[in-house]
Amino acid sequence: MTTTDVASTADTRPAVLEGPAAFPPLGSVTAEAMARLNDWVVAASQAHKLVAPLVDSAFIPEAYKPKLAPNASDEDRAYARQVAIANATSAVLLGLNLGVDPLTALQQIYLVKGRPGMYAKMKVALLMSRGYEVWTESLTDDEAVVCGRRAGSDRVEKITITMAMARKAGWTSSEMYAKTPQDMLWARAAGRVCDRLGAAVLMGLPSVEDIPDTIQVEATVGPRRTVGDILPAAAAAERAPTEPDQPPAAPEPERVTLPPSDAELRRMFALLKDVGITDKAESLTFVGGVADRTIASRSELTRDEVRMVSGTVESMKRVLAQIEQLGLAGDEVLQFAADCLTREVPTRATLTPADIATLAGIATEMLAARSAQPADTEERA
Repeated sequence: MTTTDVASTADTRPAVLEGPAAFPPLGSVTAEAMARLNDWVVAASQAHKLVAPLVDSAFIPEAYKPKLAPNASDEDRAYARQVAIANATSAVLLGLNLGVDPLTALQQIYLVKGRPGMYAKMKVALLMSRGYEVWTESLTDDEAVVCGRRAGSDRVEKITITMAMARKAGWTSSEMYAKTPQDMLWARAAGRVCDRLGAAVLMGLPSVEDIPDTIQVEATVGPRRTVGDILPAAAAAERAPTEPDQPPAAPEPERVTLPPSDAELRRMFALLKDVGITDKAESLTFVGGVADRTIASRSELTRDEVRMVSGTVESMKRVLAQIEQLGLAGDEVLQFAADCLTREVPTRATLTPADIATLAGIATEMLAARSAQPADTEERA
């Protein structure tokens, strides 16, 4: 059984809130339009309640955490936290409109230069969950060819992205094109295939990889300045020499890291054992992938990293349970993951947090599709 076999049996796109773009002109606002607006207000309130206690957790990406200058006041800290919660709430609301659960939305949707974007892998996952087919025809360090088609259609959309195209467009200014060229070229090609095939599903959301510059949700919040502070400073700047000697910037204070407790380490390794990651080398590989650095020994782990790994493994356990409900077991689970992620998945230890989030979204959609099918449809299948 393949991902496509299950996902394409029915169009199971969940009902989502219609955005303000669907509203009539203000001069002819109807009761129905106001009811839709009220739905958004309720959804925003619920999303805010969900997000507020999570922004301080290790499982929320750094992009959605408060950004503070070292000398920020208590007032600035409170303001930065409000900004972080507002940004995360917006991502959750956008995810709802796309049919994505809140935690997956926070992992996969980011603001880049003021525009929300989604990772190409998540776009592929969303389309596959709607019955679309997306596959890699060829992939090398110099070229990626990705194809796709809508469910029930014979028309294939084919996109080729080459390293020569990347250099011409200036994409190779990112060091990732030198480190992982295949991943970068594939993401560009896959994102374009999804954009052309599934505009109605993705609602025009661009790929993070296609929006220039780095991911940035909010600027660092430092001491606030008033007009009284700014005007004298501006006047002084005008009187200053044209080429003043600038002192070097003060180094950022080193972050204090705490070691994990023995109980936290035991819990982490017990969770890894529960999902079948028992080999020491595989455990360190998985932990390093979550921590985003090479880990040679468990003694190198910080408390935050151990907690992050434990949270990731708990998510993996939930995803594996969902996949088992689809009737898959053993090597079939790894094949399911490979089909969804469009790459080889030799062991569970090679799954990253982003992979787990992607699989969670696909498995959830497929289970919803199965439960929505009439009993006679299931019997014929």
